[in-house]
Amino acid sequence: MMMGIGAGIGTTLAFVFADPAARRMAADEMYIELTYRAQRHAYWIALALYPTFAMGVFVFGLKWTTVFAAMGTLTGASYLLLLTFYEWRAS
Repeated sequence: MMMGIGAGIGTTLAFVFADPAARRMAADEMYIELTYRAQRHAYWIALALYPTFAMGVFVFGLKWTTVFAAMGTLTGASYLLLLTFYEWRAS
């Protein structure tokens, strides 16, 4: 929880102290479109994680605590990786 709060504060401070040109670039239409696209696709990836990891529990005997930690990490990572991939393809 503390790392999430710290990351949120750091992101907010970076936006507040950025120059106006950098703020406009972070809020332009292409970035917003790529963000929405990454959010939509990451949602479906997150839903696909449930049956995938359930099979891992039943077939390989993974522990539920490990599975929930991995799913929580991969849910956030899927959005960030998709956003990075879409921005790379758009450039």
